[in-house]
Amino acid sequence: MTAGGPAVDVAAFTALGWETRAVLGALRDVRPADEPRRWAGRLADGRSCRLTQTGMGLARAAGAASAVPPAGLFVSLGCGGGLLPWLRTGDVVVATEVICLDRACRPTDSMPAVVPSGEFDAQHGPIASSPGVLASTAQKTAAAGSGALLVDMESWALAAEAARRDVPFVAVRVVIDAATDDLPILGGAIDPETGELDVGAVVRALLPRPWSWPAVLRVGRKQWEAERRLGEAVAALLHAGPLTHWSGEDTEDSRRTRVRDRRR
Repeated sequence: MTAGGPAVDVAAFTALGWETRAVLGALRDVRPADEPRRWAGRLADGRSCRLTQTGMGLARAAGAASAVPPAGLFVSLGCGGGLLPWLRTGDVVVATEVICLDRACRPTDSMPAVVPSGEFDAQHGPIASSPGVLASTAQKTAAAGSGALLVDMESWALAAEAARRDVPFVAVRVVIDAATDDLPILGGAIDPETGELDVGAVVRALLPRPWSWPAVLRVGRKQWEAERRLGEAVAALLHAGPLTHWSGEDTEDSRRTRVRDRRR
């Protein structure tokens, strides 16, 4: 870091506890930062990284992003729902742009994202952010009309803060539920601050719906696979050094041109 430069080289963000564990496993010299659910670490080349677990949703992500110190790069890491039938649990998606959806799953705005170089298996394309969980195949089908490959609930807020600060934004997301997966209704069983399941609340939510247990178990297996793949992708992304090198063809003008072309 040079005088007058950013306080941290990379500001990384996750929403859920298991996403955070996957990212922390890819960092070096990890230590707790000055606030709960914040960590400081280093990449393989020694650059600094601050990881913030935002909690679920656009509002929490926006608040957490606005509070981080000056950074040279914003990175959104975690999981999302696949929107196209050929995407499967564990597939990695790197955003070329981020699309904001309204509550009816209609696109309202979009912003370009930077595609990092580096050798790791991923699909490149738009991702969308929705104001709530898309639990049904009908909702995912509607969201797919935006042209996005995957939907999450935080990347739009993180991209907006990166744009406000005029710093590059990268989003790498792993598919957890496929386009054809209906998610079980768990009520308040998920803590929105941490994304962790309250086992007691899960039991209470499912007692009147015993037919939902197989779906819950499938989600658990999918989470394990998504966590493994996220850890692998983050390790490749952070340790191979691609976050500081982009294709010479991937300029700001070319990214904006791709966004305009998709809107036609």
